[in-house]
Amino acid sequence: MDDVLDALITPLQNVDAGSWTTRPDQLLSRTPSKALRSGDLHARSRLSRGLSPSLLQRASAYIDAHLDAKLRLPEIARVVQLSPCHFARQFKQASGFSPHKFVVRRRIMRAAELLLSTESSLGEIALEIGCSDQSHFTTLFRKTTGMTPRAFRDRIRAALSAAPVE
Repeated sequence: MDDVLDALITPLQNVDAGSWTTRPDQLLSRTPSKALRSGDLHARSRLSRGLSPSLLQRASAYIDAHLDAKLRLPEIARVVQLSPCHFARQFKQASGFSPHKFVVRRRIMRAAELLLSTESSLGEIALEIGCSDQSHFTTLFRKTTGMTPRAFRDRIRAALSAAPVE
């Protein structure tokens, strides 16, 4: 809303205070859609900030609640009532990650929590975070963290057991 107001107020700020010769049709020529079409890059950057925090939170909550399922872009976009293409662009602007990379990161974060807090097998964890099998999970985990899930679990446990108890 602030961006729309800025686009409408800018022409008023450029008018000489002594002469109010700006006509209403001139004010409308600076509305956001016209500014974007005319190539006004400053207006374009002001208007494209991505999803609002509430929509980003809604999408993130949906992703977190459905990590064990096969998440598809149209499903997530439907949650925030946007087209898949528009959602993907807006999501990336707001979060810094494409929806796919965001889902992968959330899955790996959840896997790391499970590796630390449970004795579940790697196959069980793989299914719980939406990977088809342990091999896929291990590949994804290694690609994201630089180590296998087993090495991660062993390294963390060794660090925790070596830490002095206070």
